[in-house]
Amino acid sequence: MTLIRGREPDEALTILGAAPGSIGPAAFEDVPFGVTDRELVLAREWPERGWTFAVECDGPSGFLGWRRDLLAGLSARGGFAGTALYLPNVQEVCAAEDGQVVSVVEPLRAYRRSGTHPDRFAVRMRELGFGVGDEDDRTGVARDLPPGALTTLLLEVMTGVTLDASALEGPWLGGMMRFDERGAQIRFPSH
Repeated sequence: MTLIRGREPDEALTILGAAPGSIGPAAFEDVPFGVTDRELVLAREWPERGWTFAVECDGPSGFLGWRRDLLAGLSARGGFAGTALYLPNVQEVCAAEDGQVVSVVEPLRAYRRSGTHPDRFAVRMRELGFGVGDEDDRTGVARDLPPGALTTLLLEVMTGVTLDASALEGPWLGGMMRFDERGAQIRFPSH
């Protein structure tokens, strides 16, 4: 999931690589699960929070919102983008501002930070109990959360946006991403 400030949903989908003419109304039911040549990415305006929320559900993309070049593009021209990647063996949260990846953090190992300003969120992380020292010394709230909730909490720290069920309320736009036989994303000249 990716939160973007400073971009409309259709613009975010275009930056992520939506095929020309593929952006339009969509729903979670439209996601083509289990295919290898395309992926429907959903995005919606979340006006009460001032953000665009994008969700990748299934596909060969390798998580487009996590690609540093695309995250930088989403945040260019004074914008901000935060994304969370949660897989069984990989959890990372990344923030980009004005075209620069400012902070990348592993929620379970918050002492592993990188980016142009890796400690930008360290004070708030420490307040919530993330282990930001040399080892995993989680305390308080962060100590007791399972990895998925910990990842979501860290995205909230980086964006200042509290995620709740209203994030999933429509309406949604969808953009179809296309992939070649090797699973590489097909980029279009207008992007």
